[in-house]
Amino acid sequence: MGMPVNASLTLIGKIPDQFAEPVVETAEYDKRIEYSILQTTRQLDIFNVKRYNAGYLPTLSVFGALSAVNYQNQSDIFNPKDQWFPTGLIGLKLNVPIFDGFRKDAQVQEAKMAVMQNQNDIENFKNAVDFQVKQGSIGYENNYKILQSQRANLKLAEDVARVTKIKYEEGVGTNLEVTTAESDLIMRKTTIITHYIIWPLHM
Repeated sequence: MGMPVNASLTLIGKIPDQFAEPVVETAEYDKRIEYSILQTTRQLDIFNVKRYNAGYLPTLSVFGALSAVNYQNQSDIFNPKDQWFPTGLIGLKLNVPIFDGFRKDAQVQEAKMAVMQNQNDIENFKNAVDFQVKQGSIGYENNYKILQSQRANLKLAEDVARVTKIKYEEGVGTNLEVTTAESDLIMRKTTIITHYIIWPLHM
């Protein structure tokens, strides 16, 4: 807790009767930033496969140019007497891929392998998260059972201390029995308070 050893601690409030009973937890992958990154990477890899596959399709493009030529030795562009000969060009370009030395095929296969590898990464991440959730659930359940056992021990110690005090007041018990019962009760209370403090640190 970071408190000095000799510091005096005072418990304020009341310890709740019990923590919530253990429930089956389910992993919510979409709330983890790592899962979002893996999903985004997978989409980019899928787009890469589509991009390289598109390289097998023929492409049609339009091109054009417009210019003007003046054959005089000296010319002024702003002089209306100079004669300019305009020329223009417009056309279509069709590109049909036939053979590229299997370059596109290698790129497609590499992109598909990246998608498969990313899918394996996603599954490994899910398994890791499932393990964390399962481990946390088991830890919670074990701590819950320990806490319930400690509460039962505390109740028993309270009953023993109460009966021992009655016996002492009636003259059929000893002061040592009362002291021992009260010491055991204090120890049980300390144990359960410590468990309430330490339990959240392990969750």
